[in-house]
This record gives sequence, structure tokens and C-alpha cells, in this order.
Amino acid sequence: MYLHAGEGLTMSDPGLGKDAGGCAPDATLKGTLCWFNSTNSASVAAVYVPAAALRADPVCILVWIHGDIIPCGDEGKDGVSYVRSKEFPLALQIADSKRPYVLVVPTMKWTSGRNKVSHALGSPKTMNAFVEEVRTGLVHAGWSKAPLVNRLILAGHSRAYVVLNALAAAVGNAESSTGALGKLTDVWLLDATYGKKNRQVHCSTWIAWASAHTKAPSIANLHISYRKASDTSDVAECIRDEAAKARLTNVTVRGFPSHCSLPRDQMPALLAASVIAPRTSRFVGDSSFLGDPYALGQTPPPQVTDGEFGKALASLDPPPTMTRLLRLSKTFMDMARTLDKKYVYLWHPAGGRHRTLDTSTAGVVKSGGFAGRRVLDIRKSLTGGSRFEPYQSPDNTGYYDVIWIDKPTQGDTGRWIEIVAHETGHAFHMVTPKSAPPVKLVSRICADVTEEITTRRIESLVVSEIQKTTVGARELKGFTFDNGGTDPDVVERDFYPAQLRMTYLEHFVLGERMRDAVQSEGLDAEGVKAKISEAAGAPLKGWRSRKLSSEYARLRFALRVIDLRWRRLKELHGSNAAAFARTKEQVLQEHANAFFGGAFAYTPRPAKRSRSVANPLCAKPAP
Repeated sequence: MYLHAGEGLTMSDPGLGKDAGGCAPDATLKGTLCWFNSTNSASVAAVYVPAAALRADPVCILVWIHGDIIPCGDEGKDGVSYVRSKEFPLALQIADSKRPYVLVVPTMKWTSGRNKVSHALGSPKTMNAFVEEVRTGLVHAGWSKAPLVNRLILAGHSRAYVVLNALAAAVGNAESSTGALGKLTDVWLLDATYGKKNRQVHCSTWIAWASAHTKAPSIANLHISYRKASDTSDVAECIRDEAAKARLTNVTVRGFPSHCSLPRDQMPALLAASVIAPRTSRFVGDSSFLGDPYALGQTPPPQVTDGEFGKALASLDPPPTMTRLLRLSKTFMDMARTLDKKYVYLWHPAGGRHRTLDTSTAGVVKSGGFAGRRVLDIRKSLTGGSRFEPYQSPDNTGYYDVIWIDKPTQGDTGRWIEIVAHETGHAFHMVTPKSAPPVKLVSRICADVTEEITTRRIESLVVSEIQKTTVGARELKGFTFDNGGTDPDVVERDFYPAQLRMTYLEHFVLGERMRDAVQSEGLDAEGVKAKISEAAGAPLKGWRSRKLSSEYARLRFALRVIDLRWRRLKELHGSNAAAFARTKEQVLQEHANAFFGGAFAYTPRPAKRSRSVANPLCAKPAP
């Protein structure tokens, strides 16, 4: 019996198929998918073999212990369904990583009897026997003989702690250093550090495990991802703090916001970082990394710097390849080191919470060890589009600057570099002003346009410096760079990356005017909220004659109207880019007259536009 996509399971043939039964190529998963009735897990187990691992000898096996089915909605009724899951596309992520890892997913049956608190696979002897079942069964998945196992990765999500905690507690068991467990190089706990009532017990268990795996021949890494301020935070943060005290370099603990998305979001980064067998000179995996200075004998650097900016950027969990490549750019590293000195990261390193800091109305820390610095957070964009949002921005209700990153896929290294270099440039300009801000409104708007242009040029320079290196040229081969253009009229017409649709010029004009309105109207935080609420509740129909209580409320209402008109225009013309571009020019001028009083108009474009079209508002900045 062959297992094809969409078919159910027939339990008559145990093992990885009989006479190749139970295994079949799966085009959707880009590899071979098998199943077998495991004696040791007492359940159906799925085995996924990507093209990169087929017939490899020795082989690396990644055992994934899944969580409960119900909370995340798509974990599947068995191991095979889990491997095919869209919620947890682990097989596809392994295929895309090109790593030669065989993925094994036993069906855990967490709702059955004692399985909620214990499981057979939590025994080192049983886990070794389970991996041996897989190893010997690979002869039905394309191997001519059972391969050796040279590396084992144990990973799990949520209730996987039942198995992984038990294995950690048995670190002194002789079976823990023999068989497959004798080849263990990584344990990944993805929001699986539950048990806050027994916090110290679990914490001590994992510290003892990590301590036992710091020296050859049993070197291994522990990576923990957990949710801040949740049921998994107490144990995770205890492990983090105790590991720091003991100077255990094989422990990484990071906080993230979501439970269900952790496996999907973290797997690509973990795969990329696990190319090297930890802290050994033995290279495992893709030989194309041999030219990378961070590939042999060490793990890729988790941060671009060890300072405050480096910590903030690392919290976003960017792909390690991006980190390595950014370190090759002198321009970027000069900016990063400056930001380390000018900023303090918002999150407290030990408490998993926001720092309590006394800041001025300009967003500068007034006292303590970080006096004179600004406060920074780097977050995943929730609205689409990456942007730098200073504390003084009308939309920023916190006491800190924020870099919002619209996270690309983990494999899109070039796009990661573009985005991070660009937003880092904005933050750098914030803390290294060359002169005092202009007083006149039009001058401030022109300064905003010029700063965006300068930042785009920095972005180009960072990418260029990386591409000039051997490693950068290889890693970014085929990547097409585009900073969007640096002519003022191009920048002004580009759409600003925010939830509400508007052009850069509209964003700059309305933003500067709102700052002036807040000051002239004497609005405090509560006053601003009240005006925002008033503008949000005003009907859009008949917007031209709509009366509001203040200039600030009117400007807030204008944001909604502009957003509505741009979205309707897009709906009207759909994918007809030429028709949209023609009508866009008319709408640009209408908005300038309606909301800017005609004082800040766009340059009318000739029928055959030249790249040298002048802008009457802002002079073109020098290259």
C-alpha cells in the first residue's frame, strides 16, 4: 500500500512500509512521506525525507514531539496529518532550508489516559529504540541499507514538555549517552516550559542537563522560545537567569508573543542556525557555507552587536544569515555601534518586561544609568509595511521609539537586509542630528523628504558593501535590490508603509501639522485620545463639509478620508497600473488643495517624465 496525498491510513503494514509500502513521493511536501506503526511510541509515526537527506549516510534525525490538537486547530489527528498541516509546515520548511534532516513525528495521543503527564518516549531507553525503528526502516524510504545516525535533534511544542522534561531529568541515565541520544546535538523547546508551580524543579533539571552537555563528547545546545508573561515564562526565565549565572554558553532563551505561531515562525531560524554541529570542528550540512567565517567551529552570531541595539534587533529573531551578512557592512556596523550607545532597549533583560524609565517630553531618559539615551523597541509590524516611528510621532502612544518590521520569510535574506538597513538608517538619523530641526513648517517637511532620501541611499550602500564580499555575493546571488528611488518627486508620491493609505508627502505634511496642533491646542495624552476618538466617529459621507472641534481633530479626520479615497481608487482600477497612475496624479492635486490648503502641491508630471523633474517645494538633496 502506498501512502498518497489525501489518502487515509491503513494500519495493516507496520514499519516504514512493507516492500516499499507506506512510503511515496509527495510533490506538495517536496519529498518522500512515510508512516509506520511504532512499537515504542505505541502509535502511528510519520517520517518525512526531503530530497537533501535522501540516501545520506550517516543521517541526521529530527524528532518532533507535537502539542495538543485542540488549541491551534490544525495539528492533525496523527503524525502524518501533522506533517501535512498548514498551521505547522515543518516539512516544507525543512525542504526549503536544504538541510539533510529526516523529520520524524510520532502521534502523541495526548488525550489518552496517563499521556497528559507521562509518555513512553520520555524514557531514554524507549527513545533510543524509537529512533532505531526509524533508522532501520529507512531501507523502505530509498536507502539501500540502514544508515548510521550521526546527529539527533529533539524538538517539541507545548505539551511536548511531558517527553522532553522526562528525558532531561534522566540525563544521568546510561541510556542518555548511548544510541541515538549519544548523538544528541540540539533540544528545541517551543513554548513548552510549563510548570510554574514547580518552577525551581524544572529549572534545575534543565540547568543540570545543559551543564552535562557543555563538554565533548556530549556537547549539545538548548534553545527555548516562550511567551512573555504567560504560563511558560516562569520556568523559561529561571533557566535563562541560572544559565547566565553559570555561564552556560549552550543555552538560548528568547521571548515571543504567540503560542500557536511559534513553531511556524521559529523553525526556519533554528534550521538555519543548526547547520553546524555545535562547537565542534565537524561540519554537518551544506558545503556552500564553507566560505563563511562563522561556519566552521562556531554558531553564527545571534546578534549584530552585543549592545542595546543588537539586543533589540535579535528579539525579532531574524535569520542568522542576515545577521552574518550585515556584519560585513562597515556602514551598517558603524550605525549599529552608534545606536548601542544612543539607545537603551525597552525590554528588561532579566524581568521579561518593559523597563521603568523616566523620560523627557523629547523621549530622552532623564536619570539613572541610561540618562541621555532614547528608548527603543523593535517589533513585528501588525499593519503591513516597515517603518520607524519616533516617540514624538502622533501615532506613537508609548515613551519610546519603535522600529516596525514587516517580517519577510526566513529565507528571503536580501529583503531582510533591505528592511533592517533602511529602518536602522532612520533610527541613526534620529540620534545623530546634524543641526537643530527647522522652525518653518515647509522647511520641516522638506527635511523629512530629504531624510527619507538619505536613508534610501544608506540602504543601497549597505547592500552594495555586502555584495562586494565573497560571502555576500554568494548569499545574495540572484537578489534584485530596489530602494524605491531617490528623486524627491518619486519619494513624495510613494505610499507610506502604514495602516492608513497615504503618500509620503501626505504623511509628512499631516504629521508636522499635527505636531503643531498638539502644541498650539495644549493637548495632553488624554486630550489627544479624545480628539482621535472624535475624528474616528465622524461620518465620512459629506467629508468636504464636515466640521470638527479643533485643527488636530480635522487633521485626524483627513487621514481617514485620504485612506478611503486611495483605497477606492485602487478598487476602481484594480490591476490596471497605467490607469491607476493616470488618475493618481489628479487625486494627488485634489488632496493637496483640500487638506494642505494648496500650499504643498506635487510637481505636475509631463506626459513623458524625465528623471530630472524638479520639485517646487523641496530642493533635490546632493548625492
